[in-house]
Amino acid sequence: MTEPLPDTFESRDLPVLRAVVTGVDRDTEFSGVSLQQLVDATGLPQEDVISAVRALTGDHLIEQLPHSWGESIRRISNVSGRARELAGSWPTPETALDRMIQALEMIAANTDEDQDTRTRAQRIRDLIGNASGTIGIALATAALGGQLH
Repeated sequence: MTEPLPDTFESRDLPVLRAVVTGVDRDTEFSGVSLQQLVDATGLPQEDVISAVRALTGDHLIEQLPHSWGESIRRISNVSGRARELAGSWPTPETALDRMIQALEMIAANTDEDQDTRTRAQRIRDLIGNASGTIGIALATAALGGQLH
């Protein structure tokens, strides 16, 4: 049996993805994020950044501008919604659920709230926290999708 390849997502691809998301968000001139900007932002060797860009492009998480002569990689011009979720700049259903539970815990712990409000917050937190993962994630997905009013 062949040994699996080492996982490069956490150590290489994710830092580059986060730098790309940050760079694209700050790119007010729509010129794209350069290889050198990614090397500077991540502190990774250029070869690792190039490998990460190839992997992220291949998985359609990032988009590159048309090729310019002599560039080893093209400038990154856009990122997908999934890329933003992976980078942590957009909530996932899991993070939304965690945030809802944390908000309920804060309400339940707030001594300025009346006892009835604290008790209701504790009950809701307990119901959501004890619900199956499927129900909690479905609730968070509905909240993120604007299906709850």
